[in-house]
Amino acid sequence: KCVSKAAYGLLQWVLAIVRRFEVALLREQARAKEDLAENDAPIIKARAELSKVEEKGGQLESNQNKQRLSPCISKFDIAELKCLGSPPDMVMKTATALSILLGRGSSWTEAKALLCGAKLDSLCMSFDEACVAPAIIEELEPYVNSSTFTPECVGRVSKAAVGMCKFVRDKYERARASMDDASTVSPPSPQSVDSSRDFDFLDITQASSLAGDTEPSQVQLDCH
Repeated sequence: KCVSKAAYGLLQWVLAIVRRFEVALLREQARAKEDLAENDAPIIKARAELSKVEEKGGQLESNQNKQRLSPCISKFDIAELKCLGSPPDMVMKTATALSILLGRGSSWTEAKALLCGAKLDSLCMSFDEACVAPAIIEELEPYVNSSTFTPECVGRVSKAAVGMCKFVRDKYERARASMDDASTVSPPSPQSVDSSRDFDFLDITQASSLAGDTEPSQVQLDCH
Protein backbone atom coordinates (compact mmCIF):
# COMPACT_ATOMS: atom_id res chain seq x y z
CA LYS A 1 0.00 0.00 0.00
CA CYS A 2 2.90 2.32 0.76
CA VAL A 3 4.52 1.54 -2.57
CA SER A 4 1.49 1.34 -4.85
CA LYS A 5 -2.18 1.73 -4.15
CA ALA A 6 -3.01 -0.13 -7.39
CA ALA A 7 -0.97 -3.14 -6.30
CA TYR A 8 -2.63 -3.04 -2.89
CA GLY A 9 -6.08 -3.16 -4.50
CA LEU A 10 -4.98 -6.09 -6.65
CA LEU A 11 -3.76 -7.91 -3.55
CA GLN A 12 -7.10 -7.39 -1.81
CA TRP A 13 -8.91 -8.81 -4.84
CA VAL A 14 -6.69 -11.92 -4.83
CA LEU A 15 -7.22 -12.49 -1.12
CA ALA A 16 -10.97 -12.18 -1.58
CA ILE A 17 -10.89 -14.82 -4.33
CA VAL A 18 -8.85 -17.15 -2.13
CA ARG A 19 -11.32 -16.76 0.75
CA ARG A 20 -14.20 -17.60 -1.58
CA PHE A 21 -12.41 -20.75 -2.70
CA GLU A 22 -11.75 -21.68 0.91
CA VAL A 23 -15.42 -21.18 1.83
CA ALA A 24 -16.53 -23.20 -1.19
CA LEU A 25 -14.09 -25.99 -0.29
CA LEU A 26 -15.33 -26.08 3.30
CA ARG A 27 -18.92 -26.29 2.09
CA GLU A 28 -18.05 -29.16 -0.26
CA GLN A 29 -16.35 -31.03 2.58
CA ALA A 30 -19.37 -30.51 4.84
CA ARG A 31 -21.71 -31.79 2.12
CA ALA A 32 -19.49 -34.83 1.56
CA LYS A 33 -19.61 -35.67 5.27
CA GLU A 34 -23.39 -35.31 5.29
CA ASP A 35 -23.73 -37.57 2.24
CA LEU A 36 -21.40 -40.11 3.83
CA ALA A 37 -23.41 -40.07 7.04
CA GLU A 38 -26.63 -40.53 5.06
CA ASN A 39 -25.11 -43.46 3.16
CA ASP A 40 -23.78 -45.04 6.35
CA ALA A 41 -27.05 -44.68 8.21
CA PRO A 42 -28.71 -47.73 6.59
CA ILE A 43 -25.56 -49.77 7.20
CA ILE A 44 -25.42 -48.76 10.85
CA LYS A 45 -29.11 -49.49 11.22
CA ALA A 46 -28.71 -52.88 9.57
CA ARG A 47 -25.81 -53.75 11.85
CA ALA A 48 -27.86 -52.80 14.90
CA GLU A 49 -30.79 -54.92 13.73
CA LEU A 50 -28.45 -57.84 12.97
CA SER A 51 -26.97 -57.69 16.47
CA LYS A 52 -30.49 -57.74 17.93
CA VAL A 53 -31.40 -60.76 15.81
CA GLU A 54 -28.22 -62.57 16.88
CA GLU A 55 -28.97 -61.79 20.52
CA LYS A 56 -32.52 -63.09 20.18
CA GLY A 57 -31.19 -66.16 18.37
CA GLY A 58 -28.79 -66.86 21.23
CA GLN A 59 -31.59 -66.51 23.78
CA LEU A 60 -33.82 -68.78 21.70
CA GLU A 61 -31.08 -71.41 21.43
CA SER A 62 -30.52 -71.20 25.18
CA ASN A 63 -34.23 -71.68 25.82
CA GLN A 64 -34.33 -74.62 23.43
CA ASN A 65 -31.41 -76.25 25.22
CA LYS A 66 -33.26 -75.85 28.51
CA GLN A 67 -36.24 -77.61 26.96
CA ARG A 68 -34.16 -80.65 25.98
CA LEU A 69 -33.96 -83.81 28.04
CA SER A 70 -30.98 -84.92 25.96
CA PRO A 71 -29.36 -83.95 22.64
CA CYS A 72 -32.02 -86.12 20.96
CA ILE A 73 -35.19 -85.75 23.06
CA SER A 74 -36.96 -82.47 23.75
CA LYS A 75 -39.79 -81.66 26.10
CA PHE A 76 -41.89 -80.50 23.15
CA ASP A 77 -41.65 -83.98 21.60
CA ILE A 78 -42.73 -85.62 24.86
CA ALA A 79 -45.62 -83.17 25.22
CA GLU A 80 -46.77 -83.99 21.68
CA LEU A 81 -46.60 -87.72 22.36
CA LYS A 82 -48.67 -87.29 25.53
CA CYS A 83 -51.47 -85.76 23.47
CA LEU A 84 -51.82 -88.88 21.31
CA GLY A 85 -54.92 -90.74 22.42
CA SER A 86 -54.12 -93.94 20.52
CA PRO A 87 -50.54 -93.69 19.26
CA PRO A 88 -49.40 -95.76 16.26
CA ASP A 89 -47.66 -99.07 16.83
CA MET A 90 -44.26 -97.62 15.89
CA VAL A 91 -44.62 -94.91 18.53
CA MET A 92 -45.63 -97.47 21.14
CA LYS A 93 -42.67 -99.65 20.15
CA THR A 94 -40.24 -96.73 20.44
CA ALA A 95 -41.62 -95.63 23.81
CA THR A 96 -41.43 -99.21 25.08
CA ALA A 97 -37.79 -99.47 23.99
CA LEU A 98 -37.04 -96.28 25.91
CA SER A 99 -38.82 -97.66 28.97
CA ILE A 100 -36.73 -100.85 28.79
CA LEU A 101 -33.51 -98.87 28.44
CA LEU A 102 -34.32 -96.76 31.49
CA GLY A 103 -35.28 -99.84 33.49
CA ARG A 104 -38.97 -98.97 33.83
CA GLY A 105 -40.53 -102.06 32.24
CA SER A 106 -41.32 -103.57 28.84
CA SER A 107 -45.07 -102.99 28.54
CA TRP A 108 -46.89 -100.11 26.89
CA THR A 109 -48.61 -99.32 30.20
CA GLU A 110 -45.23 -98.83 31.87
CA ALA A 111 -43.90 -96.88 28.90
CA LYS A 112 -46.94 -94.57 28.95
CA ALA A 113 -46.50 -94.04 32.69
CA LEU A 114 -42.88 -93.12 32.03
CA LEU A 115 -43.82 -90.52 29.41
CA CYS A 116 -46.47 -88.99 31.63
CA GLY A 117 -44.39 -89.15 34.80
CA ALA A 118 -42.16 -86.49 36.29
CA LYS A 119 -39.02 -88.64 36.50
CA LEU A 120 -38.37 -88.80 32.76
CA ASP A 121 -36.27 -85.61 32.86
CA SER A 122 -33.91 -86.83 35.55
CA LEU A 123 -33.69 -90.35 34.10
CA CYS A 124 -32.62 -89.10 30.66
CA MET A 125 -30.21 -86.47 31.95
CA SER A 126 -28.48 -88.74 34.46
CA PHE A 127 -28.45 -91.87 32.29
CA ASP A 128 -25.09 -93.67 32.23
CA GLU A 129 -24.72 -96.27 29.50
CA ALA A 130 -21.80 -97.87 31.36
CA CYS A 131 -24.21 -98.99 34.10
CA VAL A 132 -26.70 -100.78 31.83
CA ALA A 133 -27.26 -104.38 32.89
CA PRO A 134 -26.58 -107.14 30.31
CA ALA A 135 -30.19 -108.32 30.70
CA ILE A 136 -31.45 -104.93 29.49
CA ILE A 137 -29.11 -105.03 26.49
CA GLU A 138 -30.40 -108.50 25.57
CA GLU A 139 -34.00 -107.32 25.94
CA LEU A 140 -33.33 -104.37 23.63
CA GLU A 141 -31.70 -106.44 20.89
CA PRO A 142 -34.98 -107.34 19.10
CA TYR A 143 -35.89 -103.66 18.95
CA VAL A 144 -32.50 -102.35 17.79
CA ASN A 145 -31.95 -105.16 15.29
CA SER A 146 -35.34 -104.57 13.69
CA SER A 147 -35.09 -103.04 10.21
CA THR A 148 -37.99 -100.68 10.97
CA PHE A 149 -36.53 -99.33 14.22
CA THR A 150 -34.57 -96.50 12.59
CA PRO A 151 -34.98 -92.72 12.81
CA GLU A 152 -36.06 -92.66 9.16
CA CYS A 153 -38.81 -95.25 9.58
CA VAL A 154 -39.98 -93.79 12.89
CA GLY A 155 -40.00 -90.28 11.39
CA ARG A 156 -42.46 -91.38 8.72
CA VAL A 157 -44.95 -92.19 11.47
CA SER A 158 -44.17 -89.51 14.07
CA LYS A 159 -41.53 -86.77 14.03
CA ALA A 160 -41.83 -86.45 17.80
CA ALA A 161 -40.70 -90.06 18.33
CA VAL A 162 -37.52 -89.71 16.24
CA GLY A 163 -35.55 -88.32 19.19
CA MET A 164 -36.48 -91.29 21.37
CA CYS A 165 -35.38 -93.71 18.68
CA LYS A 166 -32.02 -91.96 18.30
CA PHE A 167 -31.56 -91.90 22.08
CA VAL A 168 -32.26 -95.62 22.46
CA ARG A 169 -30.02 -96.66 19.57
CA ASP A 170 -27.15 -94.42 20.67
CA LYS A 171 -27.23 -95.54 24.31
CA TYR A 172 -27.63 -99.19 23.30
CA GLU A 173 -24.56 -99.07 21.05
CA ARG A 174 -22.51 -97.34 23.75
CA ALA A 175 -23.63 -99.82 26.41
CA ARG A 176 -22.90 -102.75 24.09
CA ALA A 177 -19.41 -101.39 23.34
CA SER A 178 -18.76 -100.88 27.07
CA MET A 179 -19.84 -104.43 27.83
CA ASP A 180 -17.67 -105.84 25.03
CA ASP A 181 -14.66 -103.90 26.30
CA ALA A 182 -15.21 -105.25 29.80
CA SER A 183 -15.44 -108.83 28.50
CA THR A 184 -12.10 -108.57 26.67
CA VAL A 185 -10.25 -107.98 29.96
CA SER A 186 -9.67 -111.57 31.12
CA PRO A 187 -8.77 -112.40 34.75
CA PRO A 188 -5.42 -114.06 35.49
CA SER A 189 -5.44 -117.82 34.94
CA PRO A 190 -5.16 -120.17 37.95
CA GLN A 191 -2.00 -121.68 36.45
CA SER A 192 -0.22 -118.31 36.47
CA VAL A 193 -1.30 -117.73 40.06
CA ASP A 194 -0.02 -121.17 41.10
CA SER A 195 3.28 -120.62 39.30
CA SER A 196 3.79 -117.31 41.09
CA ARG A 197 3.11 -119.06 44.37
CA ASP A 198 5.67 -121.73 43.45
CA PHE A 199 8.24 -119.03 42.80
CA ASP A 200 7.50 -117.50 46.18
CA PHE A 201 7.91 -120.90 47.81
CA LEU A 202 11.23 -121.43 46.03
CA ASP A 203 12.46 -118.04 47.16
CA ILE A 204 11.56 -118.86 50.75
CA THR A 205 13.25 -122.29 50.66
CA GLN A 206 16.37 -120.88 49.02
CA ALA A 207 16.59 -118.15 51.62
CA SER A 208 16.18 -120.66 54.44
CA SER A 209 18.85 -122.95 52.96
CA LEU A 210 21.27 -120.07 52.64
CA ALA A 211 20.60 -119.10 56.20
CA GLY A 212 21.24 -122.71 57.27
CA ASP A 213 24.55 -122.78 55.39
CA THR A 214 25.83 -119.63 56.97
CA GLU A 215 25.10 -120.55 60.55
CA PRO A 216 27.73 -123.37 60.80
CA SER A 217 30.41 -121.19 59.31
CA GLN A 218 29.69 -118.55 61.86
CA VAL A 219 29.99 -121.16 64.65
CA GLN A 220 33.32 -122.36 63.32
CA LEU A 221 34.64 -118.82 63.20
CA ASP A 222 33.61 -118.26 66.77
CA CYS A 223 35.35 -121.45 67.83
CA HIS A 224 38.63 -120.37 66.32
